[in-house]
Amino acid sequence: MIQKMLLCAAVAVAVLSGPGQAQLPGGKIAFLSIAFAQFKGFNGRVSVMDPDGGNIVELAQAQGTPSDNYWFLFTITWSPDGTQLAYQSGNDIYTVGVEGGVPVNLTNAGPNEFNRYPAWSPDGRRIAFTSTRGKPGYDIYVMNADGSNPVNLMEGQADGGSSDTMPVWSPDGGKIAFRSTRDKQGSHNVFIMDADGADPIQVTHETTSDCGAIAWSPDGRRIAFDVALEKSPGWHSEIDVVDLDGGNRVRVSAVPGLEKVDNESPSWSPDGSKIVFMSDRRLGFHFDIWMVNPDGSAPVLVSQTSKIGPNQTFPSWSPLPGLVAPSAVRVLSWGQVKVGGQ
Repeated sequence: MIQKMLLCAAVAVAVLSGPGQAQLPGGKIAFLSIAFAQFKGFNGRVSVMDPDGGNIVELAQAQGTPSDNYWFLFTITWSPDGTQLAYQSGNDIYTVGVEGGVPVNLTNAGPNEFNRYPAWSPDGRRIAFTSTRGKPGYDIYVMNADGSNPVNLMEGQADGGSSDTMPVWSPDGGKIAFRSTRDKQGSHNVFIMDADGADPIQVTHETTSDCGAIAWSPDGRRIAFDVALEKSPGWHSEIDVVDLDGGNRVRVSAVPGLEKVDNESPSWSPDGSKIVFMSDRRLGFHFDIWMVNPDGSAPVLVSQTSKIGPNQTFPSWSPLPGLVAPSAVRVLSWGQVKVGGQ
């Protein structure tokens, strides 16, 4: 949804602890730190930090042009055991350990191929993702966690050449939620299908808005997603929570009196008591990470940017509480890190 070119990007991980936050769920939050600049390339850092921004530990770095690396900035997903991150960079899906190491290219894109939006299965054995595989439009694929045996879940479906993107697994691994244009109403809507691609069911019915990033609640009963209420010329996005049948829809991100606010990329805490998301409500076009209850109450600023500093964006809460960050990592280059004094 963000229509800005990028100067630099970084993935960071924050441990949820510290003064005034004793009641927060455990785990860590992975997020992207971005400084926007039109028609520029970017330098990125994969880092680990405390929620107050201190104790930053760099894991890796990358450089590139907007055309090569723009899509690096839209997805990061945790392995179920909390030891790895999957993300998209350029036209490919990569994994990297949270302790550092050499990133692994899982997709090795061919000509005119784009691989986007990885999502790790709850059992850790598979990764769902979106790909063109050299043909028009996007389909949803599932591959083994090592990149082998990619399977097109949409093959043979009578979807009329729709765009199917942003897959997210249900907590039990039996379903996949995704966004699609298959209803031919001119908008992206949320659908749910079986994990093998069968029996897709429409959840939302937008006609003038676009649904975006999706997050499944840990108890499997609800879905959070962002929805762009105005597609152009400026974005106004909100975070909604809905039952699996589309009922009981609640807007959790609205700020009374503020218009043209951009709220995106929800992610649930491991216990389902909180939702984190990115928002530019504080500075406008400069994004912070915010936290809110699933009913929209008690919004809290978690990680903030400044007008000249990097934006804090695209949060992803780890699946396990009590994860421990590495003690010391020194950056050598993209894909090469040095742990401790080794």
